[in-house]
Amino acid sequence: MIRAILFDFDGVLTTDKTGTQSIRNYICQETGISEEHFNEAYYPYNDDLLDGKITHKEMWQDLFNVISVSAEIGSGKENELIFVETLHKLGVKADECVFIDNSPKNLVVPEKMGIHVIYFDEKKREMEDLYKTIESLGVGLKNKWLADASHLFYGFENSDKFSF
Repeated sequence: MIRAILFDFDGVLTTDKTGTQSIRNYICQETGISEEHFNEAYYPYNDDLLDGKITHKEMWQDLFNVISVSAEIGSGKENELIFVETLHKLGVKADECVFIDNSPKNLVVPEKMGIHVIYFDEKKREMEDLYKTIESLGVGLKNKWLADASHLFYGFENSDKFSF
């Protein structure tokens, strides 16, 4: 049974490589805040993240059980360490996880470890195919992302742990 879902953030949960554009567009659309006002408020906070004054965990802790940042662990997705650390923090085995990434090279190591992997083509953004693939692993969907990614996250019935 799948108990944890691991996401790549940029290009999977967001529609752009850095995530900033997706986050800005969503917040501005939903609140009516101008992009200029958003940029004035967001970028100093983002600078704190980039300068190490705050961590990804502090920024996203309300949405995810575990946040694994390669720079903090000292391992990218081409190395097992980031996955071993994440599995340990989540308290699950490799075959109880699915990892979704938009780069085929990032799926090689987790697949060898026994983690279920899903390639998500960020350009095509075929959401129905993603839903079907996730459901084929025995994970029931509570709700779905909108195809335009104006909602960045969605819930799952059978998995109780999330990580990016």
